[in-house]
Amino acid sequence: MSLALAAIPNRDIRQLLNNFLPALELEYGGKHFKARHPVTRDYVTIPGTPSDHRACKNLRSQLQKLIATGKGFIATKKGDSK
Repeated sequence: MSLALAAIPNRDIRQLLNNFLPALELEYGGKHFKARHPVTRDYVTIPGTPSDHRACKNLRSQLQKLIATGKGFIATKKGDSK
């Protein structure tokens, strides 16, 4: 487990990220971690302390989409997410 991954307080989020990290880059910026696609440089924000019971499921879906298409937060804000 990387040092940055160990800094995420939620165990379920850490385990989920551990499966996806070979394909993504993890970086810390401000209050949250970001999983960044190495080619498109788009990212998904990682909650350190998720607010609801669906957080892991939603994060898994966002990470799978980011890996498959390279589209994350930036594409969603631009309206290019489809």
